[in-house]
Amino acid sequence: MSAWNCEDCRREVIGKIRRGRCQPCYRKHLAQLRESGSEAPAQPRKYRPRKPLPRLTVVDRIFRHTTPGWGGCVLYTGHLSAQGYGVSTVAGQPAGAHRLVYLSLVGEIPDGLMLDHVCHSSDADCVGGPTCIHRRCVNPNHLEPVTPAENNMRGRSRSAENFLKTHCMHGHPFTPENTQLLKRLRHDGQPQRRCRECRRIANRKWARGTRKQRRRQGA
Repeated sequence: MSAWNCEDCRREVIGKIRRGRCQPCYRKHLAQLRESGSEAPAQPRKYRPRKPLPRLTVVDRIFRHTTPGWGGCVLYTGHLSAQGYGVSTVAGQPAGAHRLVYLSLVGEIPDGLMLDHVCHSSDADCVGGPTCIHRRCVNPNHLEPVTPAENNMRGRSRSAENFLKTHCMHGHPFTPENTQLLKRLRHDGQPQRRCRECRRIANRKWARGTRKQRRRQGA
């Protein structure tokens, strides 16, 4: 540190200097000013109320956390769910970001329908799943209300691939006469299909095996 000399006591001061004086001399100087009444009164600070910030709407909050994507997508950069969809909050409750944008800018979603990302359906190279970049898209022009079955058929899931198959794994065609609809439902609410010819072949094998087992037991 640099050394200074106090203006009053002329002693060398190393450290903080207050108006050219050391700390003890500066306190004495303030006391003399108070006694003589020559100390300038402190000016009260004028209180200026802060202007309230405009309250952002749900859509404004969502679009503050977006970035442009390929093909006109508007990708949400905020919190994502485990399935890869953008998540925002309304009244403290989590909700899908793309659903909130659609409800605010387009309108209500009809009962029994769900939003499908058209940008994903038109991208043949997208494999889908939680890493699908299109699930982050909040562009209302890329959203379309469809049934759960239609939404599943547009995807890349195994059930969608199986539904589009015209033949079973053994080559039998899925005709109305050869197709059995099971009571077990897929995750999209549609019944599972089973080939009747494959079922008949399996039943005949089971019957032949049962007859052979009975003959052995009788022998």
